[in-house]
Amino acid sequence: MPVSQQTAIKRIAEPKVGENGYTGFHPGKTEVFKAGSKPFGEDTRALTSDVLLDHDVEVVVRDGVRLYIDVYRPADSTEKIPAILSWSPYGKKYSALDMLPMTKWHSCVKRSDLSGLEKFEGLDPAIWCPKGYAIVSVDARGAGNSDGHICVLGSQEAEDGYDVVEAVAKLPWCNGNIGMAGNSYLAISQWFTAAQQPPSLKAIAPWEGLSDLYREQFCRGGWFSMSNFDLITKEILRGHPNSGVEDIAEMYRRSSTMNEFWKDKRVDMTKIQCPVYIRGSDVSSLHNMGSVRAWLEIPHDKKWIQWGAYQEWFELYSIPRSAEDLTVFFDHYLRGIDNGWERDTPKVRWATLQYGDSHPILDIELKDFPAPDTKYIELFLSDGGRLTETAPTEALTLSYNSEDRNSWLEFTHTFSEASRLIGLPKTTLYVSCDTRDDFVVFVILIKKDKDGKDMLHLNFPFEAAPVNSMSEISAKDQHSVNTHIGPMGILRASHRAVDHSKSIHPNFPFHPHEQEDKVPPGTIVKLDIGIWALGIDYEAGESISIRIGGQNLAAAEYAAWSISRPEHELNRGEHKLYIGPLRRRIVMFSLCLALFLSALDVTIVATALPRIAHELGADAEEYAWIGSSYTLANTASVAIWAKLSDIFGRKPIIMIANVAFLVGSLLSGLSKSVGMLIAGRIIQGLGAGGCTVLVTIVISDLFALRDRAKYYGLTGIVYAISSSVGPVLGGVFTQTIGWRWCFYINLPFDGLSLIALLLALKVHTPKTTLAAGLKSLDWIGSILIVGGTICFLYGLGSGAGNQDSWKSAQVICLLVFGVVILVLFGVYEYRHAINPLVPMRIFSQRTNIASMAVLCLHGFVFISYDYFLPLYFQIALGLAPIISGVSLLALVLPLSITTMGAAWFMKRTGAYLVPINLGAVVMTAGTGLLISLSAKTDWAKIMVFQIIVGLGAGPLFQAPMISLQAHLPQKDVAAASSASQFLRSLSSSMSIVIGTVLLQAKHGDNQLTEAGNTPGSAEEYVDAMKYMWVFYTAMSGVIVLTCLFIKKMPVQEKS
Repeated sequence: MPVSQQTAIKRIAEPKVGENGYTGFHPGKTEVFKAGSKPFGEDTRALTSDVLLDHDVEVVVRDGVRLYIDVYRPADSTEKIPAILSWSPYGKKYSALDMLPMTKWHSCVKRSDLSGLEKFEGLDPAIWCPKGYAIVSVDARGAGNSDGHICVLGSQEAEDGYDVVEAVAKLPWCNGNIGMAGNSYLAISQWFTAAQQPPSLKAIAPWEGLSDLYREQFCRGGWFSMSNFDLITKEILRGHPNSGVEDIAEMYRRSSTMNEFWKDKRVDMTKIQCPVYIRGSDVSSLHNMGSVRAWLEIPHDKKWIQWGAYQEWFELYSIPRSAEDLTVFFDHYLRGIDNGWERDTPKVRWATLQYGDSHPILDIELKDFPAPDTKYIELFLSDGGRLTETAPTEALTLSYNSEDRNSWLEFTHTFSEASRLIGLPKTTLYVSCDTRDDFVVFVILIKKDKDGKDMLHLNFPFEAAPVNSMSEISAKDQHSVNTHIGPMGILRASHRAVDHSKSIHPNFPFHPHEQEDKVPPGTIVKLDIGIWALGIDYEAGESISIRIGGQNLAAAEYAAWSISRPEHELNRGEHKLYIGPLRRRIVMFSLCLALFLSALDVTIVATALPRIAHELGADAEEYAWIGSSYTLANTASVAIWAKLSDIFGRKPIIMIANVAFLVGSLLSGLSKSVGMLIAGRIIQGLGAGGCTVLVTIVISDLFALRDRAKYYGLTGIVYAISSSVGPVLGGVFTQTIGWRWCFYINLPFDGLSLIALLLALKVHTPKTTLAAGLKSLDWIGSILIVGGTICFLYGLGSGAGNQDSWKSAQVICLLVFGVVILVLFGVYEYRHAINPLVPMRIFSQRTNIASMAVLCLHGFVFISYDYFLPLYFQIALGLAPIISGVSLLALVLPLSITTMGAAWFMKRTGAYLVPINLGAVVMTAGTGLLISLSAKTDWAKIMVFQIIVGLGAGPLFQAPMISLQAHLPQKDVAAASSASQFLRSLSSSMSIVIGTVLLQAKHGDNQLTEAGNTPGSAEEYVDAMKYMWVFYTAMSGVIVLTCLFIKKMPVQEKS
């Protein structure tokens, strides 16, 4: 449906006979151009057969508007023939002969390449009528004598296109098969018409056509430019006395962000069903990404793409092979000829520019685009204007004058060997401006020769151009039509938000442009800037440079016709570019510190509980609640924290979680009663739940998928160390400065984390109001998950006291109710929730389920090492609690090594299955060795067993998470992270209870509490542990089996 929003209209000139090919209005007139004639001059293409022209044929579209078409067809045809439409508002007799003299060197198209019958950017009837085709030249709505106003593409013109296609198919001379072809506007109109799915449209050939007028022409990156459209409006568009054209500049003035008008100017490529022959090139300053998006998003396999190296008009009119290729394509789909098009034509043919005086390399066959075997390399901006493969070690701030087109920053990488770049580059920059709350950044990739001089590509073959070398082209003669500098990216800082779920490729971020997020002066913001597709070859010694500035760095695009920009949209002052690891280090330090404290408080009270209970007079039930209240609140809240961060943004929510943890820690430390302590522990647990899950989510927001392995590995090490040292620190504090320091210790360190996050964490924060955010929260789901978790975990905790507890009605009811409520939560989220806490689609793939299962089972088994090995050290070996905690370092240290080793491996290769499978097998073997532990096992064996366990457990901290995120769109990463953490916490809680029950079953409740205090009891305890370790070995084996269901998929690296 056409957009209902009121649209501003700008008047255009009336057509005049003799101007722009206009010959007057002659409905019903038929004319024959004879073979051998040259209707538009002796220096033009001669006709090889008689061509019949039906002037101004009327087509009435669905709303009663009359459109007029010219039909060129073979004069002597005795059979019905197919038609190819040329659609634009440029005037159906406005030819390339009329337009190209306005361009540099006439775009190197000779007059003898044209008959003058062609509609500008459309097919030439002099070539196509002899092949048995009709060429239909359309005056779009509002153009020439057609009724209405000119709608610049969009749904109105698409519906008109549908109606004209079907009307032409019914004309008596037509066989019912319609195609469309042409450049630029004539290509873009094909996308829109084909997305309407007219039944008679059997094939299209959009050669160089953009697909989104906002993002690819008028507001690229949020930067408004009229591009060439003022020239088109003034010099080309003509219409009846009441006609006009949509006023693009005024519509931008009314809304500089996405609205219904701009949304209507984006093609939905997924709706195109007919066969498509796409053409694109590096050299187009408008159409490059339209061709790429079409290739990636059109859902069927009857599509072909050819990447060229020359300007689009020259490709269409002056290269004979163009018409030959199109003939084979249209013969197959419009005439039904079995000519081998589908069998013999490569799906993807690319071209690489050489620059300078060298000819491009054409017809490089690829399996896909981007090529499946593409190696993505991350280069870092470094000091001395270098692009390096290793991150800089020192922080650096550079600047450029954003008002000066000749002021920029440049970073260069020189190739040591011949290299080919084909694909989609991307840059991530950290930038600030002290003088404005908004600014635009331009980036362009430059090729340099072996002497470090900038190189240009000539957009025409040298044999067709009036120069023999690039050195003959003066600076004033360099224009976007005849020379190409390099691919460019643009982004306005206030439009920096990214919707990863709509990105066509990880290296080409989709900016919604739905609202402006202004930047307070001096604030550093992260800009993810997609750079348009390229194909460039480099010899050893040649270089690639990225140039960063505040003005358009490409060649001029009819600059004289562009309107002046409003003052508030102009760049002013210096832009500062921040290079180096300082900010990243600060953010990771603060995240790891928050995680360390959250994990520490799970176990730090273990050795302090007897003293706490004694001082505060806690009974047995209260004693249990001091520890379990923290875990309950932590586990029950993770999904809610994740959802709140989706609604309100990561930064405010992780800071609120930090504040909650601080308040809970202070209350716990100041406690005068058990009730106050438990309340403090609950608040602590709530904050810790937010901190823990948001660490995972923030890392996924900040870093490319391969990079995340390293940072998740680091958080895994932090978690393992903090869990291990918790009892040690708790014991030291209790015996020296007092148990309250188990909580006071959080205040300075978590305060430091809070300040660091406030200053250093720069992530997009939606401007969601409190009322709107709370309204969108899944309240029913929140109540169900919290209630179910509390019931289940409280039931587990209540039953863990002794064997008889499992028979009590209270425990049974809590466990049953907990399971039932959690099942109801799943059903509600799947069937009824509008904005679910945990969207069930994350469980739709086998790999996702298997990855989550590995994470949960790893947590289930790993907690047994933290919990039961210290008991073994104390009871079987007689070690003090503090020393038993230190003894776990034999497990933690190798775990740290393999965790980071796996991260390095995934970063280098993008493969996660190897560390998952290897880790699972080694972990299972190590757990199996623990079965042989006895009261007399020597320390060497104990250390070796722990080392093996640690070597296997390490990779499983981050590799399954990378596997999970690799199969999810970015919008689901937060939900998947919270779901996996929730399930991991549940499984860890269940593990401790099940392990304890197994010990009780073999050793008895009373004997378990007295283990190590009576003769022979240590040996009996260790014997009882053997059955427990058999169980955990079996569970480790389940991890090995579960790994078989994880699908292999290479993890792309953003560069």
